[in-house]
Amino acid sequence: MAASETVSGMDAAVEPPGKGLRRVSEAATQFPTLAFYLIAKTRNADMTETMLESLKDIFRFVLQLPEDASVEKVSQDNTPKWDSMAQVSLVAGIEGEFDVQLELVEAMQITSFETCVKLLEEKLS
Repeated sequence: MAASETVSGMDAAVEPPGKGLRRVSEAATQFPTLAFYLIAKTRNADMTETMLESLKDIFRFVLQLPEDASVEKVSQDNTPKWDSMAQVSLVAGIEGEFDVQLELVEAMQITSFETCVKLLEEKLS
């Protein structure tokens, strides 16, 4: 997907981060209802700085935040675009990028960037 192409339903033309989210956005242009199930698995390791940056990119992309936006304080309470579809997109992107399976209870615990980092650290340890 070129940077100038848009994903169905997105406000801006952006290049999605990571393999997992890239697969979602590519599929969304052709199969919007199946997009969240077409995730590429990548790796499984402890949280590193690179992985944190990938997670930040996923949050920025899904929540349609500026590329340079700080996401450390992002939460459902302070982010208007964080609705149920954004929650599903975040979980799909995280599962694909970090090669993890989140149970429904775990997925619902993701209410902020901070809680997501803590959950991933537990899952990857």
